[in-house]
Amino acid sequence: MRTGRGVRLTEAGEILEGYADRLLKVWDEAHDDIATFLGECSGTRVLVNFANENPRVKVKLQVGNRDAIVRKLVAQEIDLAVMGQPPHELKVAAAGFAKNVVAFVSAPNHALMSHCNPTLETLADARLLVRERGSGSRATVERIFKEAGLRLRIGSELSSNESIKQMCVAGFGPAYLSLQSCALEIDAGQLCVIPMPNNPFDREWFVVRLASKEMPRIATTFEQFLCLSGEREIRNLLPAQWRPDGA
Repeated sequence: MRTGRGVRLTEAGEILEGYADRLLKVWDEAHDDIATFLGECSGTRVLVNFANENPRVKVKLQVGNRDAIVRKLVAQEIDLAVMGQPPHELKVAAAGFAKNVVAFVSAPNHALMSHCNPTLETLADARLLVRERGSGSRATVERIFKEAGLRLRIGSELSSNESIKQMCVAGFGPAYLSLQSCALEIDAGQLCVIPMPNNPFDREWFVVRLASKEMPRIATTFEQFLCLSGEREIRNLLPAQWRPDGA
């Protein structure tokens, strides 16, 4: 309804807005639950292959953001963690085991994809889909924009990469994602790597453990498995166009 001072919702519009907010919340929760059940991290495939080679092993996988995983390491609730950057605040033993290719991506029909020469400055005005505070990818995105002297404009803050990916596919906005996590969508043409300088980025996956913790034998075996086989397994999960020849 238009008023003398602008536009405001009618009573019916306010009711509809409430339903829309609830639907988006349920959508987000559903994807979070499904992602947790299936294993949101693309590296789950490595864990499955290890379990297949060691059928007597009982696997317990926990998915969480960086802060949650660090807390579990401190509390010794987990033996090993796989993350994009070892925590500097803890004394840990960390080994890089695979390349993590990440990029700013968007739906092919997003306005960014029709821009002649998109840059990080262009992206700064595009209202990114980002993870919650405490996640590693959120910290990385904030650092990228801060180092470039740019203000990060957030479109939506979501609690899982799966939710971000689905919103990105729907055209809500661009996102910063690991290419291993959205290979199917890129190969199917549902997502595109934004053609801007230095995109994608080469990061690294690390397997991390407390330096002072005595590790169970099977955890040590899995750590060695990651270091020996992780690069090959993760590389095979990349979209076809970004996969090295022979992968």
